[in-house]
Amino acid sequence: LGSQQTATYTIKNDDALVSIAASATKATETGTTGTFTISRSTLDTSAELMVNLGIDSSSTVTSNDGSAFGVDYSLTGGNISGTGATRSVIIPVGMSSVDISLTAIDDTHAEADELLKLNLAAGGYIIDTTKNNATVTIAANDTEVINTNDSSNDYTKREGSLRQALINANAF
Repeated sequence: LGSQQTATYTIKNDDALVSIAASATKATETGTTGTFTISRSTLDTSAELMVNLGIDSSSTVTSNDGSAFGVDYSLTGGNISGTGATRSVIIPVGMSSVDISLTAIDDTHAEADELLKLNLAAGGYIIDTTKNNATVTIAANDTEVINTNDSSNDYTKREGSLRQALINANAF
C-alpha cells in the first residue's frame, strides 16, 4: 500500500449455483437409459467443478447386500467416482453441465419399479434450493420367481417373489 493506509477490495462471488435434473426419467433392462443432468449456472467455466452427490435413503434399487448401491444399475459419465451412498462427478473445463447415465443391469428375477434418487451434497458451490435432487425409475421387469417371500408392503421381500412375478405378468 506504500504510504496509503487503506484500500478497498471487492470480492467477486464466483461460486457456481449447481442443480440436478432427470432429463430421461425411465430406464429399462432392455436398453433404455435414464439420465441425470448436473448443471452449473456460472458463466465462468474456466475451471472444472467437482460436484458431490448422495444416494437418497428413499431409493429402492437393490444390490446383493440389500442396499441401494449397485447391482441393479450402473452409473457412467462425468468421471463419476465414489462408493456406497457418496459419489462425485466433474463438470469439465468449458462445460456448463454433465450427463450421468443410469443403465439397468439385465437380470431375470421379478422386480417392481425401482427408484434411484440422487441428492446434491455440499461442496465448493451453492446448491439450488429447488433443483437439488432428481429421480430415475427402473421399470418393473421380469417374471422369474427366486424366493417364497410374501409381503405386499416390504419391497425387499417382494423382489423375485411369486407375488411380484404375478403383478409383472398381469402388467405386461
